[in-house]
Amino acid sequence: MKTTSEYIITVDTVMLAPAFEAEGGTIVHEKEQILYVKQSPWEIINENCFLGFSSYDGRVKAAKKYLNCDKKVPVLIYERDHIAAFPTRSPTHHLCHWVFPLHARAFLKEPGEKDIVILQTRHGEKVRLPVSHYIALKQMHRTYHLLHTLDTSS
Repeated sequence: MKTTSEYIITVDTVMLAPAFEAEGGTIVHEKEQILYVKQSPWEIINENCFLGFSSYDGRVKAAKKYLNCDKKVPVLIYERDHIAAFPTRSPTHHLCHWVFPLHARAFLKEPGEKDIVILQTRHGEKVRLPVSHYIALKQMHRTYHLLHTLDTSS
């Protein structure tokens, strides 16, 4: 697995998962590869918001206004490329994953597991996520609503 100290989100980014090594970091799932990044998932999201000429707090504040939600707010990272992601938990929670819905084909219930869902990607990968099926679908809906709002306001 390739290791890097920083990561720039692209249209190929599928998911940011927390790494559970002693030093932390992130396992980045892309369409064609998996990377280890020394930044936390939240640090990657935050830094990429700045690269998109905004702040994480500003993006969240705007999304809250349009989505009428206060918790686990999806974030528009790069407007021009329609790149947005949603957190599976509170963004500061150590188990929080960030999912980029462009690549999600389906969220499948894990039989016998209440708070585990399988993310099936458009390129065939299947990844277990520590989130309920209901929350995953709700977050996906919120993110698509955010992207639709962007499309209709431009």
